[in-house]
Amino acid sequence: MKGMQPSVRAFTCSSSLKQDVLPLLSQIIVPSFRPVNLHLFTEREKEDLNRVVSIMIDYNLSYVQERMPEGNYIYTIDPNIEEATLFPGSKHKRILSYFNKQLIAREIEVEKMRRTEIHKLGESSDKKMSTNKKDNAANVPNHLQKLKAKTVKPKGNSVSLFICTIFFLY
Repeated sequence: MKGMQPSVRAFTCSSSLKQDVLPLLSQIIVPSFRPVNLHLFTEREKEDLNRVVSIMIDYNLSYVQERMPEGNYIYTIDPNIEEATLFPGSKHKRILSYFNKQLIAREIEVEKMRRTEIHKLGESSDKKMSTNKKDNAANVPNHLQKLKAKTVKPKGNSVSLFICTIFFLY
């Protein structure tokens, strides 16, 4: 559950995640793609890819490239949900090709960077708005500015002021 999006983690407990979600999730993130370039995907395949990428980001899953002892490279899912969802010796019904796993891994990284950039832009626009409010307050004409009450502190003894005022009146 570590690293999951808060919107997903809020409605998931560890026992329901292990028993109900992960077995289905391991099949959901394996759509049927053709091993072609992303530009040649149909609209449906692009939607499926975006859905898979979004789900994998929400559950903090990604494909990691590892080198086998024979020298081959493979993509494995990280964290390995397959060991929690499959019985020993059983195999998946559908398996993604190396190319499709590579494509999904790349799209996950691109989407994470895009979301981070949007988050940074949102924070910087909030800062700009707060500085713009300060600048706007300084540019408002006097008759439209809100008045603020000032506290008046008497200087010295008030009795002596009163006596001086009476003395000057006579």
